[in-house]
Amino acid sequence: MLLITCPHCGPREESEFSCGGEAHIARPLAENSLTDAEFADYLFLRDNPKGMFLERWRHVAGCRPRDHRDLSNGQHPEEQGRQGGTCRQLAPGHGGRGRGEARIEVTQQAGRLIMRGKSLFGCGAKDQVSRAADGGRIDRARPLTFTFDGKSYQGYEGDTLASALLANNIHLVGRSFKYHRPRGIIAVGSEEPNALVRVGRGARAEPNLRATQVELYDGLYAESQNRFPSLKFDVGAVNSILQRFFPAGFYYKTFMWPASMWMTYENVIRNAAGLGKVADDHSDPDRYEKTNAHCDVLIAGGGAAGLMAALQAGRSGARVILADEQNEFGGWLLGESDTTIDGKAPADWVAGVVAELEAMPEVTLLPRTTVFGY
Repeated sequence: MLLITCPHCGPREESEFSCGGEAHIARPLAENSLTDAEFADYLFLRDNPKGMFLERWRHVAGCRPRDHRDLSNGQHPEEQGRQGGTCRQLAPGHGGRGRGEARIEVTQQAGRLIMRGKSLFGCGAKDQVSRAADGGRIDRARPLTFTFDGKSYQGYEGDTLASALLANNIHLVGRSFKYHRPRGIIAVGSEEPNALVRVGRGARAEPNLRATQVELYDGLYAESQNRFPSLKFDVGAVNSILQRFFPAGFYYKTFMWPASMWMTYENVIRNAAGLGKVADDHSDPDRYEKTNAHCDVLIAGGGAAGLMAALQAGRSGARVILADEQNEFGGWLLGESDTTIDGKAPADWVAGVVAELEAMPEVTLLPRTTVFGY
């Protein structure tokens, strides 16, 4: 059994890996025009040289990167190890989470083959093993450092706290309210129910912010909530084991007797209830502004429909307020690349409309804004 050192997961048994055979086999573009013999040649026949060749290996029981590895001096890593050869990963795979280059050396120690690897480069920021190689609304030339639960991570300008955590392969971000069951990120905006965090320290600490809406900045400090002593080891998780004794509303009867104990019960219940903790220093050093604004048209949502409505109302001379909960306008258009609007890519069309709206004196643009009525 080979002991393979994955550049991202460390030493692992060979059984955790899957070999996909020879790499860089291009699928024929005109399959229907091939004869049976030609298609069988593509499907079944592979080169078997004694020298250098490429194979596809995938860490299926770990980080699941697909690596193209260059084997030499043999047709199998086992033969290669006996001959003292080396195995070098030449190019990162596509579609996997851990992208990077590694140099692998196979040796034999005490009758066991050892494959050692060293990561030569990552995806641009340390340990962001789940970061896509390209795309997204981030600036990869501007890396940022942030802290979550006392540990330092890296992200990029344009990330939210949630996207940066996921890029660093952090999925556990909170605990459920009652049974303290592990919870991860399931949404991308204000609808996120699980990733509630406390951001900042001292007098500027603010609880119950959604990680999907917290914009990443250099030096950001965030903590998970509703756990003790830590997120991974939460003693409150014992409630999940005892769930049969905690039906809905059990406390209305359980803590009614004896009456003299109510104040003790209340202190325990208040400490267990709620999510997050307010700032350690209650003297808020920040100032908050307010305004009484009036408009002819109020538009909630800065997606395609909201932008077009604001544009038409603004051109007519109406007083317009366009509000959106996100930090930039465009909505779903920002993630589209296979369509056009007025002959432009969606992101370019959004940028043009926002620029025109900003130039209108009667139009007010309010990103990061919630609209509600009564």
